Parts: sequence; structure tokens; C-alpha cells
Amino acid sequence: MPEVPELVRYLKQMCAELFGKVEAELPTDVGFTALGLDSLAAMRLSNHLLNDFACSVSLRQVLTCNGIESLAVMLVDAGKLNPVTPQPIRRSPAHQSRD
Repeated sequence: MPEVPELVRYLKQMCAELFGKVEAELPTDVGFTALGLDSLAAMRLSNHLLNDFACSVSLRQVLTCNGIESLAVMLVDAGKLNPVTPQPIRRSPAHQSRD
């Protein structure tokens, strides 16, 4: 099962893609709605977690979570994650040039 630091890195990758930002620009302790996450992006984030970890997370959990690190801790503590190692996110060429 992934540990919190691994999951934080993975969630930052997903969120960077969803927000169109560079990972380094994303704080891990700011709520998703404060970062600009809307319901559609929350659904995408939830779907990523379902597809990559066989982990069901409600939109409400995502939208009310206190940030990336908080979500990672919640998922690890709840034992909700499948022991599958996450695959790297395929970034669009526009995002790769920013790194």
C-alpha cells in the first residue's frame, strides 16, 4: 500500500494536470475548493483514484477535504487503497514544457 508521501506526490501530479499548473505551484495544505477545484474536476480526481487504486472517494469528500496531504492521510488511514502501484500520469506536451 502506498505511504502518505508517495500518495501526496501522486495526488500533486493529478491535481497539476486537472488545474493546468506545475506541481511545484500546488500547496499540499490548501483545500481543493480554494485551489479552484470545481465539481467536474473533483469527479475526475475521484475517477483517477478509483481507476488507479480501486478506491471510491465521494465528490463531497474531495470538495470538503483540507488539501492534498489531508486527502492522502485520510485514504491511507482508512485503508481504502488497493496495493497497486500507481502509474505515472501522462502529461500533455504543454505541461511537460513547463517542468
